[in-house]
Amino acid sequence: MILPCRYLLHIGYSLTGVTSSDLVRAVTEALALMPPSLELNLVAHSDRGSAMKAAYTRITVKDLLGALIHYGRPHTPDDEGWIEAFIKTLKYHREAPVSFKIVDDVVSWLARFPDLYNNDPHSSLKYVTPLQALSGQQEVILNQRKQNLVSARKRRYAFWQKNQPSSFIGKEAVVPASLTEPPSAEVAMQLV
Repeated sequence: MILPCRYLLHIGYSLTGVTSSDLVRAVTEALALMPPSLELNLVAHSDRGSAMKAAYTRITVKDLLGALIHYGRPHTPDDEGWIEAFIKTLKYHREAPVSFKIVDDVVSWLARFPDLYNNDPHSSLKYVTPLQALSGQQEVILNQRKQNLVSARKRRYAFWQKNQPSSFIGKEAVVPASLTEPPSAEVAMQLV
């Protein structure tokens, strides 16, 4: 996953225990999917699993990505909360199957999920999709939304003015004197 735009490149998996070669294969596949326009300082986040701490994995990740491996603190799964949120999204996505009959169903779900995830609006991205954020469209979309809100506000106000009873038009609003005069010393002391 490419943070902060939350773009999901690839989900690596293993049907048996995770080995160093499984991780290297997943990193190689993710690297093949990485957009060539990305110029990021990459950091590989990891727990302290033995497969990620293996010398072969560390050397391969450094050679392929030019990235350092950042290890979380021991026994603190909350340090990288985004990965916990991602796993929850993977499990409870609206298109996720309730159960899997065979292993191939799990594999096909993992292959299909990145496309679903990258094209869903994301709350931490102000409801822009990760694909739009990665392609640099996020600011354009957010500015267009602001312009739409301003335009809607002006139309609402014009509608409100047009539909007011004629007795209100041209008359000044009556403002209570208590709002126009400064508060007395006693009242000012009570406010402090």
